[in-house]
Amino acid sequence: MSIRQLIRGRLSPVGEPIVLGGESAPIEASIPAGYVSQAVNSGTAALSLAMSLAAVGFEGDSAEVILPAYGCPDLLAAADYAGLKPVLVDIEAQSPRYCVESLRAAINDRTVAIVAVNFLGINEDFPRLRALIGQRNIVLIEDNAQYFPVQSTDGCYSGDLVVLSFGRGKPISQVGGGALLATMKFSELISDRATTLAFERVREWQWRLKARLFNLVLQPQYYQLLLMLPFLHIGETRYHALEQIQRMDPWRLHYLEVNIEAYRARSRRVQKRLDELLQGESCGLLNLPRMLGCIDKPLLRYPVLCTSDEQCAELYRGLLDGGLGVSRMYERPLDEISDVPHAFSVGYEGASQFSRRLITLPVTSFVDDARLERIRACLQSVA
Repeated sequence: MSIRQLIRGRLSPVGEPIVLGGESAPIEASIPAGYVSQAVNSGTAALSLAMSLAAVGFEGDSAEVILPAYGCPDLLAAADYAGLKPVLVDIEAQSPRYCVESLRAAINDRTVAIVAVNFLGINEDFPRLRALIGQRNIVLIEDNAQYFPVQSTDGCYSGDLVVLSFGRGKPISQVGGGALLATMKFSELISDRATTLAFERVREWQWRLKARLFNLVLQPQYYQLLLMLPFLHIGETRYHALEQIQRMDPWRLHYLEVNIEAYRARSRRVQKRLDELLQGESCGLLNLPRMLGCIDKPLLRYPVLCTSDEQCAELYRGLLDGGLGVSRMYERPLDEISDVPHAFSVGYEGASQFSRRLITLPVTSFVDDARLERIRACLQSVA
């Protein structure tokens, strides 16, 4: 590693500093009309809680929840904790959205919920999902672990149940925590379940220390040092079993709204500039947010799809060597992740191709003009 690289450091693929002061309004200020909320200890806990609520009233064994075949292993961990059978459904080869034919074939009398993942700011096609569900008693769970709306207005959410995450590397980070939003149909169920949940036991000084350390390692020079510690497994895709569901600790909850306000005030300059670069220097790359009609939404990372495995490998290597915050996300479908405690007998060609050709670019405030120029040069090099 050269002296210049040491001085520059390496960009983190995602993450913005946590605000540790200021007046904070109640979280209810960010909940749109028609929903009630319950803050819990993680986004995975919120998702598992949503799945368990969806299964209430199901008669029979082996209630099933449909999940996209490409995604975070926490989807499976949530289903396992809720006691539901996960059913993977393929996605489109050039989109993180469900393949309609595969989804239609997977729905049956045991299906209690479909998880619609908002991938980095690219939402699912909810009208299409509603049409497929029809009159069936299937709950649509909107997983927004990677997305948060700029404004909490009517229509900003589409699910019967909506999952939010406030963990590391999320749109709004509290180094942990999550929330479940529920339509009024589920208000009594979620209220009853909340009475059984204990609070996380986290002291204020512990939370503030974690937040300060998180803020520190977002700096490129410190993030570079973090990557030199292989036992931390930074960026690796692994299955982690969910151990419990608890209420969010008061200190995370106290500072949540002020961090939501900071998120909403944040500049989207880098996202707009990357969109411009991909239109001018696309080299055949697929600009997914623009192609799928989500370019005006805040992105957690900027997803780009390459036209071949070889082009993806070349572009990834160039961006990685430059310390430019590139990521391959999950790299493989859920059925190919070695430590997942499930055996899936069906292949998922769309998810496989999507995972092999996807890279993400950072949109954080640490991406300055000089780094944007180096990203542009990498994009141009694969022309």
